[in-house]
Amino acid sequence: MVCTKRLGITLCSFLIAAILFGFWGFSILPVSGDYTPDLPFPSEDYSFVYSTGDELSYLMLWHNIDGHIDSANEADVLVVGNSRTQLGLLSSVLAPQMASLGLKIFWLSTGNGEGYWFSEQLFQRYQFSNKIVIIQDEPLTSLWRSYSARNAIKSSKWEGEKRFFERQLSWDLEKEIHKLIPKLSFSTNWLSSHLLYRNKANGSWLDCMSGLREKRYAATLKEVEELPAAGGMEFVKFVRQLNNTVILTTVPNSTKWTSKSVSKMARDLNVYYLPPLERGLYTYDMGHLHPESAAEFSNDFFNKFKRIAIRKGWIH
Repeated sequence: MVCTKRLGITLCSFLIAAILFGFWGFSILPVSGDYTPDLPFPSEDYSFVYSTGDELSYLMLWHNIDGHIDSANEADVLVVGNSRTQLGLLSSVLAPQMASLGLKIFWLSTGNGEGYWFSEQLFQRYQFSNKIVIIQDEPLTSLWRSYSARNAIKSSKWEGEKRFFERQLSWDLEKEIHKLIPKLSFSTNWLSSHLLYRNKANGSWLDCMSGLREKRYAATLKEVEELPAAGGMEFVKFVRQLNNTVILTTVPNSTKWTSKSVSKMARDLNVYYLPPLERGLYTYDMGHLHPESAAEFSNDFFNKFKRIAIRKGWIH
């Protein structure tokens, strides 16, 4: 009996010592780029959508999670594109500026370098009409259908909401562990990857890592004559058939631009084209505008948009 008690005390002491040693070990780990000691976490106005793996924007949009499609239906302006529009046309700049014109804006844009296909499926499913639709040029040239897009569309509403809930729960757990032990992270390369939340009200992303990046690459004009896919042109025509006003635009990056070919496409389809700034902008990863340049690009875009809106009588 005495031996059993001694064994129990010894095991408990060993377990406590191991736990304390573990906490001490994490406390002296050297700082590296694999994590950040103080991850920012936004308010309840946002839903977590991405750190690694599946990008949850597709589920939110396809299954109207958090009333996403309800908000899109209430909007006057929709933004369609990939991650370049999410991180280039900034909600912090455009939402209040559009509101000053009496217009409400919503981002339908997703990630994964998505082509036009998922956006086309959304418009067919929800029949968005009588809106101003801003469409990024690049997805119109791409037939790419990401795993996240295909998975969302083939899932039932119950399956989609279940997967979304499970991923939220998993992230909440990881987040709480990270708060307790800041140097422990299940995700790798925090500072070089994205940590994305999606605004429940307007669909825009918040990239918690964007302000921590220091690298900058010039977004110089590198014209590529890459014609839109035939399906991309048909998508634009379909959006117009729903009685929407279409505006095409280009989001600058450090790899390639397609502004000339899309400008011609805009003329052929009789839709508007707002060209981007061509000088003085920078990306942080070759593909996405640095927050400072994104703000400059967004302000320039709005000024061009406002001139057309006043001239065409979209605002009063």
